[in-house]
Amino acid sequence: MAVAVEITRSEVLRPSEASAAGGGGGKRSPLTVFDRAATDWYIPAVFAWYGAAAPSNDEVKGGLAAVLARYPHLAGRFDVDERGRRCFNLNDAGVRVLEATVAADLADALAHDVAAHVNELYPKADMVYT
Repeated sequence: MAVAVEITRSEVLRPSEASAAGGGGGKRSPLTVFDRAATDWYIPAVFAWYGAAAPSNDEVKGGLAAVLARYPHLAGRFDVDERGRRCFNLNDAGVRVLEATVAADLADALAHDVAAHVNELYPKADMVYT
């Protein structure tokens, strides 16, 4: 199953202005025990909807922007505080959102051995840290 993934749009999505009250504002937040136990992995996700009730890309991004405003840790970056400990910098830097298309049906792609080919469904992009 070789599919060609074409990136149609790439942008950094930041918290929505309307709901950003009480957001990050550049504060630093210490890592929890669970944060320290987790690994620093980049975890891509693919979202797909079927049928007429599927939201538009702009509606999905609007919802994500509202979530980023409510949970500023998601839009921040890892940093080091004045004592040398890792922490979250709640700087509202945002998250990278890629829109992509594939010249294949998702059902056809899922009919094959998904575990062996799942990375083909993700668009190839350089990781950018800010």
